[in-house]
Amino acid sequence: MIGEWQVDYKGQRMPAAEALADAGLTPVRPVGKDFLSIISSNALTAGQAALLSHDAGLYLERQIVVFALALEGFNGNVAPFLAETTEIRPFPGMVEAATQIRAALQDSYLWQNSDTRGLQDPLSYRTMAYVMGSAIEANSALQDALTIQINHSDDNPAVLAEHSYDGESSQVASYQVTDGGAIYPTANFDLLPVADKVEALNLALARMTRSMVMQTIRYENPALTKLSRFLAADDNQGLAFGALQVPMSALAIEARQLSLPVSLDGLGTSAGIEDVASNGPLAVANLEKMIELGYRISSMQLLHAAQAADLRAPAQLGEMTSQLHDAYRQKVPFVDEDRAFTEDLAQGVEVLENFQPALVN
Repeated sequence: MIGEWQVDYKGQRMPAAEALADAGLTPVRPVGKDFLSIISSNALTAGQAALLSHDAGLYLERQIVVFALALEGFNGNVAPFLAETTEIRPFPGMVEAATQIRAALQDSYLWQNSDTRGLQDPLSYRTMAYVMGSAIEANSALQDALTIQINHSDDNPAVLAEHSYDGESSQVASYQVTDGGAIYPTANFDLLPVADKVEALNLALARMTRSMVMQTIRYENPALTKLSRFLAADDNQGLAFGALQVPMSALAIEARQLSLPVSLDGLGTSAGIEDVASNGPLAVANLEKMIELGYRISSMQLLHAAQAADLRAPAQLGEMTSQLHDAYRQKVPFVDEDRAFTEDLAQGVEVLENFQPALVN
């Protein structure tokens, strides 16, 4: 911007002055406190958080459909997601998640009675509307905070060009400029209102990934699923999906670590003046990792859910879950014998990142 240091431009790193000249731009010459306003700013972190909040919203919409397919693979009970049950205690996020789950299950065989279906599923399944609802609410709160952040100044000190004070406080009067306006010291640089919302979203997503892992591990138990152990195909004498429990558990542990609060950390600097910090950039970096981790866990769950759904054929899948299932099967075939799952899991992430569910909002 001012022609100093280096920039990445047209695929090369070069002096900023050369890049500006090549682009036909004149370097900015800061005046007054322009330099401070440019350098001491939360704009980069806020921008990253806004993009990641959008990404998190897309991920949650996709995971709704993954869960719905997992519920079909489990032959689960839809009762916890009915309007009749969720409106008894209508937490907004939970109601929204349950509504979307029902939409994803439209025309599914789960709406028909089954003698082999349990009355009450494991809690990881039954409480998923609450778990996902918590993440939906956390992301909504983050977006509200970002709307304020990116539309208002976080400058310090605050320069008010058109301002007058006629009160009696000599302290407040001392901030007034003789020729008009005022310069006030502020704490508006503090990103905590955004950082703590990012942390809340990280925690909600970590909690969700734990439920996803527990749901998937429940597929190991034929007493619950009435399917083969580890979802093995009829002629598969191997371990099928049994070994995948370990990496799934490891990823859930990693997600838990990413959910730990960072706004409590920080060391005093600047002779004790800057003695607390929100650590917003680190919280946002953790959110980026959390979303990437979530897709990897979702891919593992999708591998199991699609297998279980195929083992239940010809049970009819929902309109939306069948779309996801079909898109997945174009990339990842049914597991009829043991194989390395590395490529399957990578393909699952790609399918999910390109899946566009039309959920009810």
